[in-house]
Amino acid sequence: MWLWVFLISVMLCVWGSCFWGLQKFSTHWWPKIKVYRHTNHDSGFNLSAVLGRGVWRFVPWQWRTRLQGWVFALEASQSEALAQRLLGKSLLCSGLLLGVLSYVYQSLWLWLWWPVVGLASAAVLILKRYRLLQQHLHTQRCQVAFFLDLLGLAVESGLGVSAALQQTTAVLPDGFLKDNLYRTLSSLQAGQSREQSLRDMAERSRLPELHRLVSAIEHSVQTGSSLGAVLRAQAEQCRSERFLQAEKKAMEAPVKMLLPMVSCIFPCTFLVLLYPIVHQVLQAPW
Repeated sequence: MWLWVFLISVMLCVWGSCFWGLQKFSTHWWPKIKVYRHTNHDSGFNLSAVLGRGVWRFVPWQWRTRLQGWVFALEASQSEALAQRLLGKSLLCSGLLLGVLSYVYQSLWLWLWWPVVGLASAAVLILKRYRLLQQHLHTQRCQVAFFLDLLGLAVESGLGVSAALQQTTAVLPDGFLKDNLYRTLSSLQAGQSREQSLRDMAERSRLPELHRLVSAIEHSVQTGSSLGAVLRAQAEQCRSERFLQAEKKAMEAPVKMLLPMVSCIFPCTFLVLLYPIVHQVLQAPW
């Protein structure tokens, strides 16, 4: 009995020490580590980046462009480096996992699964980044029409394009679009040309609506035409496109529901309905 009491007390002490260590790490050391990673992201020796660059050489060019499009990055130039780091991290983590398993099971044949496990984990990481990209694109599309309306009102009130962008950004809800516009305003204040800053904003957003906005602003500046009417027309076009996209998703919903209904719901329904009949047939004397 005393042995069990001693073991339970030791286990509680170990658990308490672990929780205390995790709490100290999360409150004291983890913010410093995040600041260090943010300030020294590309400096020093990064094993995952080196491994990812080595694997990146064997990736075909068609898949390189696809991976760079799927991976979410603020700058287009960062997509390739981010994809390389994701590949390196997946291969490194899968190698460590297979190393531990091969040591535990005393089998070297597990290393033959390293490319498969590494590529599968890389696919999971890239899919996660792709879902993050789609989420940001959806959030931006929901705010673009409101942003164009506000920008058109600011331009029609007599403000210039830069001042209208500044006033519109201040009242937008928090999100990726607002952060993107703040970066554009910062580049304008740093001395970059307005055309180049707007093009960079459209490239970062990956939205065709903002590409059309940049083209409309450039055309209005070159021809001297009214920009407010163009912005209102683009806002209406964005709303109509969102409405059509919502209708398309609504019509796709019944088709997507067929697979779970046919594979899960219908067999269970037939099983519940036919089981009493089959049971009575089997129990009946012949």
